[in-house]
Parts: sequence; structure tokens; C-alpha cells
Amino acid sequence: MSESITCKVIAIINQKGGVGKTTLAINIATKLYDDKYKVLLIDSDTQESATDWSMAGNNKFKVIGRTRPTLEEDIIELSKGYDWVIIDGVPQIENMAKAAIKCADLVIVPVQPSQLDVWASLDLIDIIKARQAAREGKPLAYFCVSQKVVNSLAGNKLDSALKDLGFPVMKGFTCQRTAYKESISIGKTVFDTRNWKAKQEITNIVKEIKEILK
Repeated sequence: MSESITCKVIAIINQKGGVGKTTLAINIATKLYDDKYKVLLIDSDTQESATDWSMAGNNKFKVIGRTRPTLEEDIIELSKGYDWVIIDGVPQIENMAKAAIKCADLVIVPVQPSQLDVWASLDLIDIIKARQAAREGKPLAYFCVSQKVVNSLAGNKLDSALKDLGFPVMKGFTCQRTAYKESISIGKTVFDTRNWKAKQEITNIVKEIKEILK
């Protein structure tokens, strides 16, 4: 390619649905925007949940849909003028997942505190590791625990199970809070609510992302 991507690209992917992938992508993008960065959110999921969210009320940053496996080529042009690009990855479609991984500086794999989520992530982990082997360890990849039940036995065991899979686990996580679902349903985020705990969770995750990619 004659041109290169100059911004930071994060792909948030899990082949299992219902893990809070889109919610995490939207809230991370919002926090980065509120931190005065130029942000683009790419909705590569054929369900177009992020696009629907944007149409319901988002008036802060641009959200575009890209559901073709040509994202690796498209993103060079799409990312121009932005500081951060967040890709809301598609579940189940391997070619789209590969395309998002190829674009990314950082892949975040959200997982719920469930052994089923761990097992469901195994194929995706193999895809990421294959890409890392071909590109000297790039992209970086981390698990992020999503919808955690605080102090639950399942949550405590999950961190140990994930570490055995070869990727580090982010210190930041999200918990089960109604603020996430309620705000998303009206085109908003937790930063439009009074739930300071949810706001702090996303703030911690974004701070950690900046540290990882500095």
C-alpha cells in the first residue's frame, strides 16, 4: 500500500453475540470524543446496531457502516482526519473478523464471566495469533471482562482462565448496570446518565487503552 494509517485503530471483536461488544465500542468512542479527539466509529456488524444507535440520538461523532471484507483497504481513506478509529466487529463472519484484525493496532475481545464465553473465543484467538505471528506480534490483543458481577466466584475464576489463553486481561472492566442498556436504547451513553460507577468503568478502560498504545 502506498499510504498508511496515521491514527490509532481499535477493533472490538467477539464471535459470540451478547457480550456487550457494541456497547463497549460506543462508550469507548464517546469517551475519546469527550477527551477532545477526532473519532470515527465503524459499524462492521450486519445487524447495524451501532448505526441504529447513532440514528437514535448520537450527534457527537461520525458512525459509518462497512459490512464488506474490504475494510483493510477502505480504512486508509476512511481514517483520514481522525485520531482514533473504533471498529465494532461482526460476530460469526470470519472474513470480516480477519479484515478488522488486519486494520487494528489493538484488538479488544470482550468476554462475559462465563466459561462458555471463553470457549466461544477460541477460534477468534487462533485468528488473532496467526496475524500476530505474521506481523511480529501485531496487533496487540487484550481480553476485557464485560458485564461482570462484582465479587462473584465466576468473575474471579475468569481472569485466571483467560490468562491461560495467551492474551493479557485488561485491568478495566464493565459491570452489569442498567445504565448501559438504557442509555444505548435512546442513542446516548453512560456519560449522559448519573451513574458515576459506569462512567468510571469506561474512563478506566480508555485510560488503559491510551497506556497500551502510547
